[in-house]
Parts: sequence; structure tokens; C-alpha cells
Amino acid sequence: MTHNVVIIGAGPAGMSAAIALVEQGIHPTVIDENSKSGGQIYRQQPENFTRTKKQLYGFDAKEAEQALKNWQTIEDKITYLPRHMVWNASGQTLCLFDEVNSTYKEIAWDSLIIATGATDRILPFKGWTLPGVYTLGAAQIALKNQGCTIGSDVVIAGNGPLLYLLAWQYLKAGANIKAILDYSSFADQCKSSLKLIHAPKVMLKGLYYLASLKRAGVKIIHNARLNEAEGDNKVTGIKWNNSKAPEQTHHITCNAIAFGYGLRSETQLADLLGCQFHYHPIHHDWLPVLNEQQTSIPDLYMTGDNSGISGVYAAQISGKKAANQILNKLGLPVSNKKAKKLNRQLNHLKIFSHGLAQAFPFPELWAQDVSDDTVVCRCENITAGDIRTAIKTKNCTEINQLKAHSRSGMGRCQGRVCSTAIRELLAYETNNNSQNVGRIRSQSPLKPIPIVINEELADEAH
Repeated sequence: MTHNVVIIGAGPAGMSAAIALVEQGIHPTVIDENSKSGGQIYRQQPENFTRTKKQLYGFDAKEAEQALKNWQTIEDKITYLPRHMVWNASGQTLCLFDEVNSTYKEIAWDSLIIATGATDRILPFKGWTLPGVYTLGAAQIALKNQGCTIGSDVVIAGNGPLLYLLAWQYLKAGANIKAILDYSSFADQCKSSLKLIHAPKVMLKGLYYLASLKRAGVKIIHNARLNEAEGDNKVTGIKWNNSKAPEQTHHITCNAIAFGYGLRSETQLADLLGCQFHYHPIHHDWLPVLNEQQTSIPDLYMTGDNSGISGVYAAQISGKKAANQILNKLGLPVSNKKAKKLNRQLNHLKIFSHGLAQAFPFPELWAQDVSDDTVVCRCENITAGDIRTAIKTKNCTEINQLKAHSRSGMGRCQGRVCSTAIRELLAYETNNNSQNVGRIRSQSPLKPIPIVINEELADEAH
């Protein structure tokens, strides 16, 4: 019997799922937008780069090397499609764009594992569209993939664990970290310690990064609220204030800024396929309803950070769990003892994840403080003032209604960048909560795709 198992994403979750399936004789198809496996956390360098694993991955070097070696052992046992983008999906068919050959194709699935990870969660501030302002994830990609920093004098701002990891990585790379502007308070981080010890290894790494930054004299400022990125054609500095003394504005000179407020799950594909969603207050986001990694759609599974932000180890475990669900349905052997161990490990990591959410709380007051002239939807150049006007004049109470009247979330990113900010503005301006205003419905194409002209048709046109 032929059973088409398709995995979207070759990061830790997708790699782990593929390996577990191959071990039981299944030949999955793995689709990935990147040219090499590894995802963001184990992102590989280009062929002509010669940095060591230690230089690339730091404390995660051994884990990264082992994960990539395990992947190499199965590459001849899977159908691997790197540089392929899933831009649409319907029923049990995926629509792909092959970036290498500039062609379109379709692929059918009997079981589907979506392991597309997460993206930076953006809450804009005035001037964030200036050259020299990057998201935290983009700044890390520049370092891992191209071996360069985004600038020589860098401010790292926002909140979330990536704030300190990136600062440490940039410090090791030789950048001058002008300051870390942390939205969260030191008290928030202390309160979460009982939950964070559920992943002691990860917690200790975080403490090491923090200690290293302090030893190097990096200025760490808590309760920081971003005000404005300064500059005409590029960033020259940043203004900020402290929530405990908001009347006083501070200034730091810099030539680059990396900012973000944690991560948000990539769920647009699950939305297109009709999965049921629910609002998750801890993650402050809409996520697919899951039962043992299975969505409300039969034979469709979500794994890794796109099913809730929990980190690399949880991603690997959830990938194995999804694979085990498929193996069980196919009547192939799965160790109950190992399955129970995976559940115990994942439960601990979920508690740790909740601790991170407590340590780096969502900026609840952002919508109240953001200025009218701040661009929120950069694709359509829609400001916070434009959104507020649409809410009032069109009596908008639901996010898709607001999208139709203001065009916010209607551009190339399809709301991946701006949807959180739009939702928070709508909730605040209507005295509602984030759950009640809904979520932006996904549309095809999920990402921009080129128009490929068939040569035969082009000849006929001439």
C-alpha cells in the first residue's frame, strides 16, 4: 500500500518526524523553503563558508551536529525538496513553487505534518521601517547565514529569550552592543524561575548569556518602551523611555537596531486547510486545536513552534509524536514506553514555555501608547492613525472587517508581520479583548510568488 506522508519544514520538528518515519520504513516527502535543512536554530552556512559548528551554534553545537548527521543518514531514504515553497493548499493537495527551476507543481498527501516554525512577533514603533532596523530573527540570520552583523553599534530591543541570546552572539562576533532595551521587568523574570527550572539546561544557558553580557559591560535596561528610531535615510539612534518614569525620554546613538517581542506561530497553512483554531491566552495568539499533535482535520498534524512557542527540544519531541501517530494508524510498531517518555518530556517543556511567557510578558499597553504616525502595516503603508480612523468611522469591531475597510493586513506579508498589532489596536480602541476581535483569515498565495510565463504560450503570443 502506498501512503503519501508529506512534511512541510526541515527544521528540528520536521527533521525529527522524518527520521522517526524512516526508521519504520516510511518514505516521506520533505518540503522546505531553505536550501539546506536545520531551520532557524540549526541554520547551515553557505557552501563557501568555513566556520566551525562551535562558531555557528555555540552551546548547541553538539546537538546541532548530531541532528544534522542524523538527517544525512536518511537523505537517500526520503524525497527531499529544498527551495520549494508551499503557496496554496486545498483538500489533500499542496501547491508548490520550485525556486530552482521556476516551475509550479502539485503534490498530494495522505498524511501531512506541518512543521513551519515561527516568525518574529512585531509591535511597531515610529521609524521601524528605516534601513538599519531589523527583527531579532533577521539579525540572527545575517550572523548565521552570512557571517556578518547588521551594524557595528547595535541596540537590541523588545523582549523574549532571543533578546539575550542574540546579544551574546553579536558580542562574540565583535559588535558593540550599545544597550539591551528589555520591555519586561527584572521582577517578571524572577517570578518565573519555578517554571523555568523544568528545562534546567536551557535555563542555565540563559543565565550564562546574561552573566557574560554583564561581565562585558553591556547595559541592560528593564521596563524600556521604544519611542522612535532616528534617522533620515538610515538609523542613527533610538529614543526610548522607562515605564516607571514615562515623562523622561532617553537617547542612544547607534547604526543598527534589532527588535522583536518573542515569536508568533506560522499557522496560515493550517488556516487554508480548514483547521479549527482557539485563542491561547498564554501564547497571546490563535493556534490550531490539537490532540496529540493532530489537528481537527484527519491525518493533518502540527509540530514545533507553529503549534505553540516551546523551543527546539519541544519541537523535536512533537515531531516524533506526530510521526508516531502516523505509524500507529498504519499499524506499525511504536514503543508505548518511549511514547510515555516523550509525553513526560513535552509536559515539562510546556511548563517551561509558560514560564518564558511569564518572564517576558506580552506588551499589553502597546496599543495605548503607539503614536498615530507610526506605520503598522508596512506593505500598504497604513499607520496606527489610519487604523484608528477606520475603526471609528466604519464602526469596525472584527479584524477582517477592519482589514476590508483599511487594507491593513492585505499586502504581501498577508498579515504575518502586522496582524498582532492590528488585532491589539482594534481590541483597545473598541474596549474589547484580543480574543473577541478575531483573527485575520489567510488567503492564497500565502507568500509572494512570481508569474512564470510558459515558453510555448509566449511563442504563440508573438
